[in-house]
Amino acid sequence: MNIPDAFRYGFAAFVVLAAIVLTVFPATAHSPSDIQMSYNDAAKELTVVITHPVPDPQSHYIRNVKVKVNDVVSVDMDYKSQPSQDSVTYTYSLPLNPGDTIRVTAACNQGPSLTKTLDITSPSAAAATVSGYTVEPAAPLTAEAPAPAPVTTQKSALGILPVIAAAAFVLAKKR
Repeated sequence: MNIPDAFRYGFAAFVVLAAIVLTVFPATAHSPSDIQMSYNDAAKELTVVITHPVPDPQSHYIRNVKVKVNDVVSVDMDYKSQPSQDSVTYTYSLPLNPGDTIRVTAACNQGPSLTKTLDITSPSAAAATVSGYTVEPAAPLTAEAPAPAPVTTQKSALGILPVIAAAAFVLAKKR
């Protein structure tokens, strides 16, 4: 099989150029690295802090936040930018009850999303008077969230460039 030299050299140049572009410009889209949640029972507000470090919060940001209470969507908000390069804090008015399970999903506009779950624990009983003594609640309403996942960023491997260059060289020199 006889392959014209112009095709071989053109193909080899294309492979080398593609390898350089893929190596120099690695994929930087990533999901949020953490979601922290807290609930203020008195104000009936859920505060969500999403950690999503980005170089330009106008072009790479948290696009959507979805809050589910017991697997029913209660909040579904879209955003057009991120207020800071490191994290964003949103507060939602949300009446919750002891025993509710909260699932918050934060989606990046350039990549995957992250979901965290929070269980609202039972509040202590309100202060009561028993035989002249006042019994105070043991603890306020608390929320527990699992430990944050490690931050992962997807980047192309530099080790593939020599292999691609060698393949292009062999294709160009093959007669």
